[in-house]
Amino acid sequence: MARQWRVAICPLAAGLLLVGLVSILAAPGTAAETEVVVVCREPGLPIPDADDSGAVDTITFGDDLTVVSATVAVTLTNVWLGDLVVTLEKAGDGPAVTLLDRLGVWEGNTDGCGAEELAALFADGAPEAATESCEPVRVSGELRPATPLALLAGRRLAGSWQLKVVDRAAGWTGRLERWCLRVEAAPAPQLVVTPAALDAWVAPGMTRTVTVTLANQGAAEWRWGEAPAAAGGELLLVEDFEDDHLPPPGWEAVPATGWQRVSGMGHNGTQAALVPWADGAQDVRLNSPPLSLQRGWLTMWTWGSASICGDTERCDLEVYLLGEDGDPLLLGRADDEWPADHSWTAHAWELTPHLPEEGSVRIVIRYVAEPQSAPVLIDDVHVSGLARPAGCNEPPASWLAAMPPVAPAPPGGQSALTMLLDARALPPASYSSTLCLPGNDPRAPLWPLPVTLNVDGCAAIPPPAPDLTIEEGPGGSALLSWTPKAGQAAYRLYRGSRPYEETLWRELSAGARTAVDAAPGSAAFYRLEAANCSGAYWAGSGRVGWLVYSLEQVTGQSGSVAPPAGLQAPAGTRWHAVTVALDTGGRLARASDLLAAIPGSRRVMRWSAPDQKFAVYAPADPATDFALQLGDPLFVLLDEQAGPTFTLVGDVPEPGQVGFEVVGGAPCRWHHISLPLEQGAVRDTQALAEAIRGPDERAVEQLLQWDAAIQNFVYWVPAPLGGDGGLGTSFATSIGHDYFVCLNREVTWP
Repeated sequence: MARQWRVAICPLAAGLLLVGLVSILAAPGTAAETEVVVVCREPGLPIPDADDSGAVDTITFGDDLTVVSATVAVTLTNVWLGDLVVTLEKAGDGPAVTLLDRLGVWEGNTDGCGAEELAALFADGAPEAATESCEPVRVSGELRPATPLALLAGRRLAGSWQLKVVDRAAGWTGRLERWCLRVEAAPAPQLVVTPAALDAWVAPGMTRTVTVTLANQGAAEWRWGEAPAAAGGELLLVEDFEDDHLPPPGWEAVPATGWQRVSGMGHNGTQAALVPWADGAQDVRLNSPPLSLQRGWLTMWTWGSASICGDTERCDLEVYLLGEDGDPLLLGRADDEWPADHSWTAHAWELTPHLPEEGSVRIVIRYVAEPQSAPVLIDDVHVSGLARPAGCNEPPASWLAAMPPVAPAPPGGQSALTMLLDARALPPASYSSTLCLPGNDPRAPLWPLPVTLNVDGCAAIPPPAPDLTIEEGPGGSALLSWTPKAGQAAYRLYRGSRPYEETLWRELSAGARTAVDAAPGSAAFYRLEAANCSGAYWAGSGRVGWLVYSLEQVTGQSGSVAPPAGLQAPAGTRWHAVTVALDTGGRLARASDLLAAIPGSRRVMRWSAPDQKFAVYAPADPATDFALQLGDPLFVLLDEQAGPTFTLVGDVPEPGQVGFEVVGGAPCRWHHISLPLEQGAVRDTQALAEAIRGPDERAVEQLLQWDAAIQNFVYWVPAPLGGDGGLGTSFATSIGHDYFVCLNREVTWP
């Protein structure tokens, strides 16, 4: 293994040093890279006297890592430790960890520990608890925090970490001199499952496989079935006994009168739960509500006396984990940690190693004393960790199964999970279950995927094809609409700048009737698919399109060739080319319809190849009106009242529906053609010349394109067969637009 070592040293009072190995880089193929990050600050902040706002200092990390473990070093001076509560919190990310909580405060000593300095390293594995260490002047060395730092595991390192020191009693002030935060952290995966819930349909007596996407938005590889290196969580149970009920709601006291509420003796408030002195044996229990846990820590405070308990044969405060099987597991005995005199003592037990794979557990606090009992208090019972997601307390239904293997998902990448839905033994109905996906995401070691199985005969019936229409909506938007039909359960809309090159644009549920494209641009094409109830069968609509032709105002007349007769625009007018590239359903049947559709238009012309001249329609002579054909390229004469664009919407013709029979000769003969919508591969003049050709030789002698900006043509002469380049100005070609070609032979195209 290749290692890179960096060392960070944080000086503390009394000569205590905190040394961190900052980076251990694993060799390729080994465990994920782990870093130990150490940051120290010397804020020198005064601690406000008897003020819950406290002294707060912040360390900010930018590292995209996940916490594995943490330790904290703190130096306080000129204090009265019995007044202070010290906590560490990741801002906005779970509960705070209490490092020190009014050291030495108990029934007979409300002032607590009078030490004036603290120079301690708080670590979960320290030999001495922070509740027990009181020296006359200075408390130092390694201490176990009041609540475990392990609760921070699984949280994102990036963000603000706040150390807060609160003085809870008047009469003494002090300073937060310095503190260090040492965090062992590692990259972690972050799983996102799509869809978040699955609704599937299967025909009776059939099976079906479905697939969900497992995306990894984290910085480490996500792996199926592997437990995370560390996982934190949140507060799942908080009981401070401050309400008016004992047992609290959801709790159970056995016997019902065994526990009492007591005022004025609480650890962090005024109330606590008490088992009073009794002249006789006692066996009382307090059972928590059911908890469904993946990982967890139990912390609690108890008040008892080892010396007073020593006067009895048995004085045990036992803590159990009770599963649904009814077999209690002893976590530990709180009385083993009691000091000689009555005092509040913090306890912590890790629950994770003892949790069942399924079902819930209860925390059972049992006090057993004989032949007589001493008084015992409990308070601030907290369970932190990760709750088992809803539905993950029991196996999935028999009709639902994952189908491993599941490939790992790299950082920023994805994998897939295939599931089997088996309706062979199910009558028609809807069924629900949850499949819990195990993996190494510390925030979601189990990802719940709700699955609904609808067993219905419709799953085997293909849906009817939808009918998609398009029109121009407000603000230059494209309004798409269709009429839902029986048997259509969902829709997919595809969109592209060329037909036959669409990609998925939107997914819509059953009952949807419209969709709006607010910015379709100069060319957009759409296709709609409808699914049956199972999604196993899809039927598609025909394509519809949107084409915008520029009608911008222009000035000047020049060009590389003289325009044909009839294209010299009178003053105050301009010629623009448009094409009937879409099937408008009869809206543009004649030249007069086109003039009516374009305000400010005066005349329409169409080239007649046999006559080698334009046929002209002018409204003053109705007899000149002519029928329009699909694919017709046209010239429209516009005055100053015309708008800047003309939008054409309609159905996309089927391939081959638009074609031209062109006759050549010597000299070549001119033809006005448009580029059919299925010819998207023809992108420039060279490609168009090669597409329009005879069996052996080039058919195109010249290519012209109308340039409305100069009110004239630009030209291009193809290079000899097999050559490159050509003469004139090469230009790009676009589907749905027009071109003049001069042909030397007869060609049918496309």
